[in-house]
Amino acid sequence: MRLLLLRYILCLFAFLFFKQTLGQSMRDTSLLSLISRPFFYNVVKDRKGDIYAGTTDGVYSMVETTPVKMDGRRGYLRIDEDGGIAIDSNGVKFHKQTGMTHLLPFPEEQQNEYHAGQDEYFYITSGGRMHVYEIRPYGYRFRNHSIRTISKHFTGTYSGIYYKDKLLKSRVSSFTDGYIRELNGKVFMCTHGLDVFSLKEFESGTSDLNALPVGGGFNFAPCRDIRSIYRGRQYLVASGNRLIIMDSSLQKATVIFTGTNDAEIVLMNEDPTYHTIPFSQGNHLYIYDAMVGKVVHGINAAQPIMDGYITDRQTFLLTADALLRNRAKKDEWLAQGIERAHTLKAINETEFVIATDVGLFLFNVQEDRLSTLIPRVEFNRRALHIEDNKLYAGSINGLYILDLANLDKIVAFNERQFKTGEGSSIPIWLIGLFILLTAGLLLLNRRYRRRIRRMETALEQVIPTEANPRVSREEIKEFIAANLSNASIKTILDHFKTSNSMVYSVLTPQKPGGLIQELRHEKVKTMRSEGKGLTEISEATGLSTSYIRKIWKKV
Repeated sequence: MRLLLLRYILCLFAFLFFKQTLGQSMRDTSLLSLISRPFFYNVVKDRKGDIYAGTTDGVYSMVETTPVKMDGRRGYLRIDEDGGIAIDSNGVKFHKQTGMTHLLPFPEEQQNEYHAGQDEYFYITSGGRMHVYEIRPYGYRFRNHSIRTISKHFTGTYSGIYYKDKLLKSRVSSFTDGYIRELNGKVFMCTHGLDVFSLKEFESGTSDLNALPVGGGFNFAPCRDIRSIYRGRQYLVASGNRLIIMDSSLQKATVIFTGTNDAEIVLMNEDPTYHTIPFSQGNHLYIYDAMVGKVVHGINAAQPIMDGYITDRQTFLLTADALLRNRAKKDEWLAQGIERAHTLKAINETEFVIATDVGLFLFNVQEDRLSTLIPRVEFNRRALHIEDNKLYAGSINGLYILDLANLDKIVAFNERQFKTGEGSSIPIWLIGLFILLTAGLLLLNRRYRRRIRRMETALEQVIPTEANPRVSREEIKEFIAANLSNASIKTILDHFKTSNSMVYSVLTPQKPGGLIQELRHEKVKTMRSEGKGLTEISEATGLSTSYIRKIWKKV
């Protein structure tokens, strides 16, 4: 059933979108033209970098996308000792066929495809045809990885953290949910918590990495960003809606600000002259003054502030659908028309890169112009980084690398893409039909799989086996109560040597996690009534002291 469904979707998708796939959806190149006459044997590049093709009609020079005939020599081409173009006499011979007489390729070594390229174009001959591709003016790495953040030497993804493109394993988190910052000889990884290592350990190549002690047991979760401020005397940490100050020794952490709602704090650029750093929380902009250790309220925006950049003369605040400039206490809305924006990166004081869920954009303040850099790609929050005049932009399916000196070329490339795509769009009704048919089949497949799963679950419940013994709800509850501090679905399965399905079926409609949490809350309530302290309750229940404080009045 699943195989048939997959085949159907692939065939229907190919039928509807084949033309767009060739022309617009290739990540690294874009097919500009397909030339079938004359018959193309091969393509070569001489020492000067010029491209030539051997054909049944003679030697052609490729001028961008256009073949220009040079002479009438027919056959495969090769580069001679002087670097010039020559005919390979062994590569072609005359062949007579009823109804036609022409040259057909018969090389000594059979080869179906030849290719040659320049900086902007890539040429392939295959099956007698010339394929001309335009090379996209940016790099692309970590294909099919969701890139969460980038620093000078590290790339954080949902499938691991990489140091100089090498996956880290020993004692390093398997994912990151916030920024990775390289500060003062250390690397700070916001992996929901805060992990800190010495950069020297990575540079030495040791596999036995040791995390540095941080905060004296302070709970930094959910950590999203960290900055070194006040000439390295302090670290400013954004953790959910809390702003935390940590000293240079990394041993003392103190909360200096807590938001009035659950919106996460976003740190912006520091003013090194006055040692201030702005940050947003929801619709509000604040400024932390490191010299006096105070948070000052700045301005209120009409919409939640996603990111920002502050200078002496003006303030730029990014919202989901515009860029707000505050200058001389006057608001001005710029870059209106963007959708689902979330991250802002300043190239300079007049050019900004804006990452969104629907593409990557360049905004020029002086020209008030919003240009497309990477269209139709979902980029991740906190995944913009500039290093060595290159922009690194992390998306849900890879890392894009753009040379800042070539941004105008990238914009022009996209403008050509949009222009060539005019008039070739698929009718809306056909797209709608495709969506409806696919959704219907997916729904049928889902119902089919649910029915099979229910049957399997029913069999597991009524036919216990030696490898999957029957266990009662009371037995599970007694085990959890006796091992409350470390109880989990894994410990239950290991203790009773049963399956995940068996445990869930016995506890239905309740889930194992819900039962564990319920018993822990009951234990908190009981020990609280007995006058026990937070630490003792935490050790007995496995709950953190911060969580116990949070639920103290609710249990």
